[in-house]
Amino acid sequence: MDKDFLKGIIENILLVSEERVRILQLQNLFDEEVSQKEIEEALQELKEEYEERNYKIVQVAGGYLFATNKQYRQYVENYLKYEKKNKFSNAAMEVLAIISYKQPVTRVEIEHIRGVDSSHIVRGLVEKKLVKPVGKKDVPGKPLLFGTTDGFLKHFGLDSLKDLKKFKDFEELIASEDDVLDVVQPTESPQ
Repeated sequence: MDKDFLKGIIENILLVSEERVRILQLQNLFDEEVSQKEIEEALQELKEEYEERNYKIVQVAGGYLFATNKQYRQYVENYLKYEKKNKFSNAAMEVLAIISYKQPVTRVEIEHIRGVDSSHIVRGLVEKKLVKPVGKKDVPGKPLLFGTTDGFLKHFGLDSLKDLKKFKDFEELIASEDDVLDVVQPTESPQ
C-alpha cells in the first residue's frame, strides 16, 4: 500500500474517532496487508508533520488520538462548553494518588492511609471514570478493589501505568499535566 495513502487513512480515522485508536485496530482494517511496523512508521511521520501545525497526534493509554495545542485550549473548551477537567480537591488528588500507586486497593486501605472517610471521594472518581472496581479482595466481607482506568491514563497523558514511575511523586504528575495533553473531549456537542 502506498505510504501516503496509508497515512491518509490513519489521519482520517484519528480525525473521526472519539476514542484513542490502537495499532491493532488499524491493522485489523487491512487484513494483514499492512504490517504493524508500517503503521507505526506512518504514525510517526504524521506526528512529525503535525508538530509544525496547530494540533498534534499523541500516544496515550495504548493508542493514538488528536490533541489540541495548549495555547488554544481555552478557546476550544469555550467552544465545546465542557467543564475543566483539572478541578480536583486536594482530598480527591490524595485518593487518586493512593489508588494509582497502590492498586488494586480497597476503600478501607485508602482510608487507613489517609486517616479519614474516603467513600464519597472514591465514588466521585468512579463517576468521573478515572477509577473503577477491578475485583474483590479475598477477605471476609469481600470488599471491592479499585484501580485506575484508561480514562485516568488519558486524563494525565500517560501511555501506561509504567509511565507513573517517571514521577517522583504524584504532585509532579499533576504539575506536569497541563503541559502533557490537551485532548478534546466534549460533553456537549456545539450547536
